[in-house]
Amino acid sequence: MASIHFWKRLLSGDYDHALWKPVLKQVIPDKSVSWAAVASHLESIYQTRNRIAPHVPVYGRRLAQTETAIEFVARHLDARGQDGATPLERLLQPEMVELQNRAGEMRRRLDALQAGAG
Repeated sequence: MASIHFWKRLLSGDYDHALWKPVLKQVIPDKSVSWAAVASHLESIYQTRNRIAPHVPVYGRRLAQTETAIEFVARHLDARGQDGATPLERLLQPEMVELQNRAGEMRRRLDALQAGAG
């Protein structure tokens, strides 16, 4: 399996004319999605992965960006099935629910701490 860095580089602007327009665009069923949007979301996931690896906390704006990026990639990089979801969306669904639940709990705790400090 290719690393996220491989996909990030493959979808960078360096390959717009050589790969994206003639070939890779066919991989994404939603023709309104640009290579720049895909590259931007992959960059967000990549940066978060690089923070998580050495156990740097991810919360707030970065966590929200990462959730959005994962949902974007899962939603757009494959054809939708009869249930309206892509195979990747179905595969990640339990983990996304868990992530959203834990992120919500963390946000509530941070809000409580901030309210107590103010």
